[in-house]
Amino acid sequence: MKIIILLCSLMFWNISISQNIIELPKFQSIESNIEASIEIVKSKESRIEILNQKKHNEFLDWQVLDDKLTLKVKEQYENLDLKNILITIYTSNIQELVITNRADISMSSTFSTMNTLSVISENGANVDLTNIVFNTLIIYKDSESDIKYKSVNTLINNKKPHKY
Repeated sequence: MKIIILLCSLMFWNISISQNIIELPKFQSIESNIEASIEIVKSKESRIEILNQKKHNEFLDWQVLDDKLTLKVKEQYENLDLKNILITIYTSNIQELVITNRADISMSSTFSTMNTLSVISENGANVDLTNIVFNTLIIYKDSESDIKYKSVNTLINNKKPHKY
């Protein structure tokens, strides 16, 4: 009887921690203005997993266009506190990150070593790249933002790119 109660409790707990999965076409760039925690994980599949939110389509507006995944908060949810939301992005390759609005983003050690990454961090965004070794890292950050990195052969502090 105890085992049945334990199994029922575990099943209820598993259901109560909401997880949404969105399958995506391949992309190599991420642009996000979502004030949430985002982790990027290397994977053969391209997808987003959202934890601690019952329905991703309530607040998340996304698209993949020209090899770029863009994440935005829908207009009616702009004042929603998303700090407890964890968004995990799975992709095979990443070349550019554009992160704004106090997002906390990190890259999994599954990438371990990367040739080149370009990062733009603005409006209090925090980018943690301490799990990755880079050959070349190109960064732009404003005074409110932070970019942490482990090791890089060539670091280029750039002015704000005109294309952004």
